Amino acid sequence: MISCTGTVRLLAFFMALFLLGLASRVPVEVNKIVSPKLQSGMYFPAANINAARTHEERIPADASWSVMPTLSSALCIQDVVLLPDDILLIIPLPERRDGKPSLLLPPKQHLTCLFDNTITTSLAGLDYSRGRALVRCRRPETNITSTISIAGDEKHIRSPHYSGELARQYGLNHVSLMIHGLRDVAASLVAPVHVKKWQYLVFELWATETDVVLFAKGINRRQGHNVRPDKLICVFGIEDDDVVDAEVVETKVLASAQEVFRCAHPPPAHRRRLIGKPVTLRWGTKVLPTVAYYEEIPVVTEPPSQEICACTMIFNVAKFLPEWSTFHSHVGLDRFILYDNNSEDELDEALQWLGDRRLQVIRYPWPWPKTQEAGFSHCILLAAWQSCQWVMFADVDEFVFPAAFLPPSGRATPLRQLIAEAENRPRHGNTPHRQADTIQINGLSTVAEQSTPPAVQSRPGQDTAVPGHLQRRPSSVGQAGDSFAPPGMQGKGRPIVGQISLKCRDFGPSNLTRHPTRGVTQGYVCRSRKELRHKSLVRLTAVSHDLQNVIHHFNLLPEYMTLTEHPDRAVVNHYKYQAWPEFRQKFRRRVSAYVADWKEQRNLESRDRTPGLGARDHKPANWETAFCKVSDTALRDYCNTIFAVNSSGDTSTLTWQLS
Repeated sequence: MISCTGTVRLLAFFMALFLLGLASRVPVEVNKIVSPKLQSGMYFPAANINAARTHEERIPADASWSVMPTLSSALCIQDVVLLPDDILLIIPLPERRDGKPSLLLPPKQHLTCLFDNTITTSLAGLDYSRGRALVRCRRPETNITSTISIAGDEKHIRSPHYSGELARQYGLNHVSLMIHGLRDVAASLVAPVHVKKWQYLVFELWATETDVVLFAKGINRRQGHNVRPDKLICVFGIEDDDVVDAEVVETKVLASAQEVFRCAHPPPAHRRRLIGKPVTLRWGTKVLPTVAYYEEIPVVTEPPSQEICACTMIFNVAKFLPEWSTFHSHVGLDRFILYDNNSEDELDEALQWLGDRRLQVIRYPWPWPKTQEAGFSHCILLAAWQSCQWVMFADVDEFVFPAAFLPPSGRATPLRQLIAEAENRPRHGNTPHRQADTIQINGLSTVAEQSTPPAVQSRPGQDTAVPGHLQRRPSSVGQAGDSFAPPGMQGKGRPIVGQISLKCRDFGPSNLTRHPTRGVTQGYVCRSRKELRHKSLVRLTAVSHDLQNVIHHFNLLPEYMTLTEHPDRAVVNHYKYQAWPEFRQKFRRRVSAYVADWKEQRNLESRDRTPGLGARDHKPANWETAFCKVSDTALRDYCNTIFAVNSSGDTSTLTWQLS
């Protein structure tokens, strides 16, 4: 059921779509898992349509073009958000009886954003998430808008001018979404739409059986400085950002960390009427604007599995995905969860390639900028719903290389062996480890200095990988986290391994001037000597109730510990400093909420910065040979052995190069 602040009715709209035969994507069938609305935000390759729990509702297969001629329905612009680069329009879609969307917008090439009937911009993106269409209009060069409408050809609809702060600040009165090729569109307008600022916004919601998790900007604005939960209130059913009436229900905030806030559910007597109503946070007298709406409490109907999953946030990485996913599937990842942060490349083709090879992939649209920590917290919830047991958090330029566990070391996959060995490892003293072979290539050793102990065990509150001000503290969440705690494990015996930390080796450009055609594992073979960073494999049941993370690792519940693996046994090959055309793309933006963009003149001494580069994306004179202290071809050689096909002479085609 659609509920909007401003409603635009398009009576002949869907007849026109039927005649045009327009569709955004190839239809894909979806199996019902828990919540159809929740499912509609996740995108799976079409080749997985017959496998349980691996289906996408990018477009419902029975989006019912056949019934559209007789359908008189409604679209509405529910919310408008001013993002740093775009203007986001959120349009809920009419639902079928099973809760799935029944109607879609045409593809973005048939849509244009029109400002004040004079300035046009193209769409930056069109997506579907949680039963809503996400339309991103590119901003005009000089002005933005405070109101919104939808238009088709000469007949368009716009809302009355909304006299607010944004209207005073900018010169335009409205924006229209024009749909090309439509004729005789009749429509009527109900109400205006208020524009919401990105800096202060509840932008996402996830309902669990025990609580409601909100994701919000504007409260915890500094890393490590969180507003206490008792200073906040969750507000359900508020229809205006500034007015609280008798129909509103308020509940306690159970946790507050970074951009994540856990709320108690409303009392059972109010839940049904609040479904589809806004949910937000009150901080003193201030009520945050919201684009989050209360949902039915999901009920998981399938038994939990023991899957090892991967979670990553992506932007324009389509050409890297086949290699990254193929390799990690080989070493033991069962499912890939991709948070798509407004990609503009050939991502659909890459996802189809993965689907054709039966890889289990979920794409979750994530239009929110600089929210990587929040996205990873959200992924903990999504992965648990997907029945994952362990999750690897890594970028697509990071390859987990479990050298000590590769075939033929055992029947289980390398990652399962790594996890099993970590769980059974003695907790006291150093653990014996295999001495890695030393290979001499061009006079350089492929093995790093043996300056790290074989295994570093970290207890809660003493995690050597966690800065002191972020060390684990007892959670005050209460019942909100009960579903995360494994039964029968609290306070019994030795600490349980809840997180495996893997050190990173940073590879340099390796004399390359462009992207290597055979893949990053094949082209980048020279790296730095020091291991400065780490990434983690996380047990979902071990994650702290507040879901707090620093991207590289999560805070854990008190009964769990982090174990740091020796890089001779398992390491992350981070192809960080690539050929200059690839590397300079990183200057476009950083995704962390608490890390300065590389072009900003602050935190110049941070380890997130590139040594010698500063805040300018100007290529250094020695870039091609930089960051090269150790020649390391171990992963390159292994991939050549495992994934080579169609060998010809000294070269061969690798699996991910096949069309």
